[in-house]
Amino acid sequence: MSSPASDAPASLQNRDYAKLLNLVRLSQSGAFAVVLYNQPLIPLPMSHQLAEAAGLLMLDMALSPEVHDPLAYAHTLSPEERQARRVVCVRGFDNLLPPHEDGQPTRPERWREMQLQVARTLDLRRDWLGQMPHVFLVWATESALAILREAAPNFMSQVRGVFDVRAIESVDTYLTQRQGSHRSTDANSVPDAETLRREWALALEQLQAVQDKRDGLPAELVLRLLRLLIDAQRLGIQLNEQLDLTTLVNSLEADANTTMMLGNWLYERGEAKHALELYERALAKYRSTKQRGGEGAALGNLGNAYSDVGEVRRAIEYYEQALLIAREIGDRRGEGAALGNLGSAYSALGEVRRAIEYYEQALQIAREIGNRHGEGNHLGNLGNAYLALGEVRRAIEYYEQALLIAREIGDRRGEGNHLGNLGSAYSALGEVRRAIEYYEQALLISREIGDRR
Repeated sequence: MSSPASDAPASLQNRDYAKLLNLVRLSQSGAFAVVLYNQPLIPLPMSHQLAEAAGLLMLDMALSPEVHDPLAYAHTLSPEERQARRVVCVRGFDNLLPPHEDGQPTRPERWREMQLQVARTLDLRRDWLGQMPHVFLVWATESALAILREAAPNFMSQVRGVFDVRAIESVDTYLTQRQGSHRSTDANSVPDAETLRREWALALEQLQAVQDKRDGLPAELVLRLLRLLIDAQRLGIQLNEQLDLTTLVNSLEADANTTMMLGNWLYERGEAKHALELYERALAKYRSTKQRGGEGAALGNLGNAYSDVGEVRRAIEYYEQALLIAREIGDRRGEGAALGNLGSAYSALGEVRRAIEYYEQALQIAREIGNRHGEGNHLGNLGNAYLALGEVRRAIEYYEQALLIAREIGDRRGEGNHLGNLGSAYSALGEVRRAIEYYEQALLISREIGDRR
């Protein structure tokens, strides 16, 4: 079995990250952790990275001048949602007040007073929070940690650990990479439609508040809006956008990660040609700053976009470069993603036997690092490949394995896809009534999760 850190990209290979990932994976009941950080763009993407690696949903509890209660998220959940395992990202202890009040800089004692109030709230409700099977990641600077120790001693006594990730300067994977084949998405990293709409409304309120006060636009807020739009597109739901994100991002003089994420947003909208320009810009920025992980991710995304516009041979060139970088920096998950993408590209060219070789390599890596989502994706792709070769019984074996994994990890979208594939396979065998049974199960799941595709 691989060590807990093996799922982490090279930029996250540090001891406390490995311990934190192990905590997220193994906690079946409520668990609290304090995470020390320095960089403002670390908490949200790293929380997503941890949740994804553990196969869990993530909820973002962003504190702000408008939202002071760190437990506000829980009051919006249904009883069923409260009992589902998930990661809760509690962040923003240093964003509880606007930088100016009544035209004057906010006094330090006002900041301290508000932080003490939030810490006391955590202390009072620790037992209630602990009853839910959620892993609470409380992100804190060193000064915020001192406040927690002073005003929330009971809460801190139940904390499983203080994890120091201050040495980590950026998280490339959430902002820049989609795992597995470019035709697949990780359903469990996407929140449900109701949660998305709730988070979107809150983010728009925060954006309006910032614009009304004419304060500087926080890059993290723009990234959050982009993330929500991408997730909504993956779920096939419409959000009332009413804003020009391209202009917002350009106004930030966007760094490589933000540029990449805007490209992802366009790509998910089906605008692969427009995404190409942004991916090229992001690639140049990653190379200029010698961020090899980001460079590999940009190359992979360029491959995805070129594949979608029909330039599959060119896509393969980018996937091969991404594969070389992943192997060079020891990014096993990225290596598996590149291999899966190469398999999909060769399958699109009709070179199915060659595609199978890449899918098998990707499957082996997914199993070695414990990436169950990736394992299911690659099994499904192998089923598709063997179905294309006319080896229907063998395809069914792979689809059944993929279906078992989807059910095991609670991937409802994946479960529906594999059921549909099984229906197609049995239809190809002439067992139409059995095929109908699988199609009906797939249809039921699509309706349950609101997947109108």
